[in-house]
Amino acid sequence: PRFAQLERGEALFTVIHDESRPFIVKTGGATLTDAGTAFNVVRAGDVTEVSVSEGVVIYDKGAERVTLPIGRRLRAVDGRRAEAGDTDPGAVAAWRGGRLIYGSAAFATVADDLSRNLGVPVSAAPGVRARRFSGVILLDGGADRAVPRAGAVLGVSARREGNGWVLMAGSDAER
Repeated sequence: PRFAQLERGEALFTVIHDESRPFIVKTGGATLTDAGTAFNVVRAGDVTEVSVSEGVVIYDKGAERVTLPIGRRLRAVDGRRAEAGDTDPGAVAAWRGGRLIYGSAAFATVADDLSRNLGVPVSAAPGVRARRFSGVILLDGGADRAVPRAGAVLGVSARREGNGWVLMAGSDAER
């Protein structure tokens, strides 16, 4: 069998479809089955996110089954019904090329992605967590360069706190 299990983190799978030997990913109590595809999976806390850049992925969790073709994404929070939406296939797994690409993402999501990709804690202060961002953030130069640059792109301050960073409104950073 062709199989992977993702307990937490992010992984890009590029799979050659073989109907006699399907590729299966288990994460968050769900089964993802490929149908000739390239797809990205993120598992963080109680959230599973799947984005498809090629082919089709089938999300199956108990009574819930969702077919995700190219350009679709799914977000599933444990204990809730999964939500599907559109995604830019070119943005799927852009993290592998040192870029994070967003279309109206919450700053809390951006902070989580920065943290996962840079290997340091990054959080969004309560006053900015729900703000939305569309654009590209570059990850080069390590956390000490990338996080302040991301703060500038987001229009907020990036303040170092302990071994990590907090993204906050400019007036909060001055306190």
